[in-house]
Amino acid sequence: MSADSISSQLLHHPVIRKLYGTWRQSLYAAKAECDHQTQYEVFAHLISQYQQPHRHYHTIYHLAHLITLAERFAHLCQDLPSIILTIFYHDSVYKRFSKKNEIESAKQAAQALPLLGVDTTHIEKISQWILATEQHQPSSNSKDEQFFLDLDLAILATPEALYRRYQQQVRMEHRYIPLWLYRRLRNKVLSRLISRPTLYFTPTLQSRWEEQARINIRQEILGERATTSDYKECGI
Repeated sequence: MSADSISSQLLHHPVIRKLYGTWRQSLYAAKAECDHQTQYEVFAHLISQYQQPHRHYHTIYHLAHLITLAERFAHLCQDLPSIILTIFYHDSVYKRFSKKNEIESAKQAAQALPLLGVDTTHIEKISQWILATEQHQPSSNSKDEQFFLDLDLAILATPEALYRRYQQQVRMEHRYIPLWLYRRLRNKVLSRLISRPTLYFTPTLQSRWEEQARINIRQEILGERATTSDYKECGI
């Protein structure tokens, strides 16, 4: 099968086609100098990672959601191209039971972006912001970094039905862990988040999302957002 045929098949998917358009626009805006073939090949490899069968939440739809939010609230940031490229790479490596996903994702970005002609300044920021997702705490006073981290936690502030679906998807990614242990580990993460003075750092997003996110988190910890039967519906 020719490269053109593979390209045509991949871009036939409407979400992937839109992501590719955003990918190319962001590289152009970042003044990256690279031929179209390399742009596509790097993109295609990245998308193949987000389509790995063990993923249920950290997929192309997660990318699309974050990019939609980034574009919607673009007036709240300064360097939108870097933020979007960070979104593309922030979960590029997602291995179950690994504690190095963020490190490996940042490493992949640092290796791939030079091939696309992205300059060192952008690459350093992108790698730093990806590493910050490990604890979801900004590593600097950068408003753009804070904005990106807020986008990554936007799912916590969604309406009940969407939040429940998110819970099921995350559980599916960890379905090999016994439910009792999964809930203990999950609640530990949620308790750490909710203990923070604020979940979101960007004032506009905090005013929009903080209250609902805290409601969702508290109810999940109390076991009100998903039940054992909910998980069984996902084949668990």
